[in-house]
Amino acid sequence: MASRKLDDLTPKAKAKCEAFLAAANLALAPKKLTLLITCTYRSPKEQNTLYAQGRTKPGKVVTNAKHSVHTDRKAWDVAFNTAKGEVTWEGPWETLGAIARKLGIYWGGDWKSFHDRPHFQI
Repeated sequence: MASRKLDDLTPKAKAKCEAFLAAANLALAPKKLTLLITCTYRSPKEQNTLYAQGRTKPGKVVTNAKHSVHTDRKAWDVAFNTAKGEVTWEGPWETLGAIARKLGIYWGGDWKSFHDRPHFQI
């Protein structure tokens, strides 16, 4: 099962993620949102299963990556958490992208061929 633990990231990725979360949660506070980590480390087997989805297994394609930096422990995915404790993927993604760029973090929303707005990596 994929991890949500920051300790499962490399030390450099963990430090970048912590800085990102602090800045993002400060920016999101007026909107009564916080960030929830949905994935940090993902095993190669889990990545292969995700890659098969929409190709050789039922479902919608969710990744174009046969190999993900999640398996290298250098990426994390997020969702928004509302004041009521509800998880949503509707929120100010461009704000998060701007914060990531400022911190030297790559944002999946900037990718040209496959926009992965919840994805951040070093």
